[in-house]
Amino acid sequence: MKIINNALITVPRKHILHRLKFNKHKNIDSDKFLKIIEHEINMTSNIIIYDIVDNLFQDNKIVIDNVSFESNLVTKFMKNSKKILLMASTVTEDTFSRYQKYKEQDMTKYIILDAVLSEKTDYGLDFLQNTLNRELLPQGMKTGKRISCGYGDFDIKNQEFFYNYLNLKKYNITLSENYIMVPEKTVTAICGIF
Repeated sequence: MKIINNALITVPRKHILHRLKFNKHKNIDSDKFLKIIEHEINMTSNIIIYDIVDNLFQDNKIVIDNVSFESNLVTKFMKNSKKILLMASTVTEDTFSRYQKYKEQDMTKYIILDAVLSEKTDYGLDFLQNTLNRELLPQGMKTGKRISCGYGDFDIKNQEFFYNYLNLKKYNITLSENYIMVPEKTVTAICGIF
């Protein structure tokens, strides 16, 4: 298991603004709004947890740690890979505490931070793949398309495998009975390395 702590993820501002449906010509006090966005971008950091395992392709299924993934999508995109990358991106505890505080005390900041965190956790996985691609390049390898639990036929119940395999409890992440992780701004994914 490998960890990248306090990863400073760069997110294009336009993605956050798009998520917020921001229009500088229509939003009242847009300068203040933009300053809050910039502040939240600078105050947040991610934790990225990942592992790279051999691809054990058996009976038309990807098998990891004796668990078979029943997903045509995962099989399609990973069956020819040499290795499999399992990954999670989440927010630091202090960031999640601020998120919870805003939820109760300041709805504007809460909505802004929600958009920032949604983008930053997803970009955390981009950051990881880009970092690994630079390391893999001399070997003529690269990461492929990533698939998150709940996408297509890759069942959300697979979150339980990621939660246990990547030991996400260690990072104060919990898993609900509906397979939703808390902090909500936690994403998991799988991708092949070719």
